[in-house]
Amino acid sequence: MNVAAPSIQANWVWFAGFTGVDTNIAIVEDSRIDFDNNCLVNNLGTRVANDANVDQHATATAGMAASTNSTHRGIAYGAGIYSANGTNYTDANMSAALDAAANNADILNNSWGPNCGGADGSMNVHARHADYIVRYVWDTVTAAAGNNGNCAGGEFVGGVANGYNVIA
Repeated sequence: MNVAAPSIQANWVWFAGFTGVDTNIAIVEDSRIDFDNNCLVNNLGTRVANDANVDQHATATAGMAASTNSTHRGIAYGAGIYSANGTNYTDANMSAALDAAANNADILNNSWGPNCGGADGSMNVHARHADYIVRYVWDTVTAAAGNNGNCAGGEFVGGVANGYNVIA
């Protein structure tokens, strides 16, 4: 973060008075955030608090968003963080995680999804769900464009990122 923040000139936004204060971000993953991390001080809760699936990825993603560490500061440092853990990647659990995120945050971050999307650009259930949240709940939804590179069908973007109103 000591390289990423300056490279996108986040310091200019911070100097203008815009940080994560008064913003709530949900990290939507299959696993939960490790809130024992002393750089994640604004804990808004966890969807399934007793879930044993605590993950470095979910915790690192939360840190990139809202770490309060003075050297490795998150881009929206000071934001409240909600761990919208799905407990596993089944459609039902991830849909419940998206709903919990929408109820507890203004911004939903999704860095998960299927390896390849439909080559025809069709949306899966999660992309349609995220699109609904943006249109009717008025939350901002961000998603990783994909983690698999060039899929057999030539597609690159899949999962939640296929939503029309999702920032990928």
